[in-house]
Amino acid sequence: GLPYTIIEATSNADAAIRCAKGEVELCITTEQAAKIHRLTMIHEFGSPKMVFFIGTTEHGLRVLCRQ
Repeated sequence: GLPYTIIEATSNADAAIRCAKGEVELCITTEQAAKIHRLTMIHEFGSPKMVFFIGTTEHGLRVLCRQ
């Protein structure tokens, strides 16, 4: 029920930096970024399971497969 505007950030770190600079009132970021930028955590969502992917070109894939 609160009026708000969502501002997209390029990363968790970017969100924390914007919050620390006072550009936004709050952000969703990592615990580490909050500590680095001295933000006060008001809610913890828990640790998500992380999935990492690699992106490469067809040439890059051929190079990797030769290793």
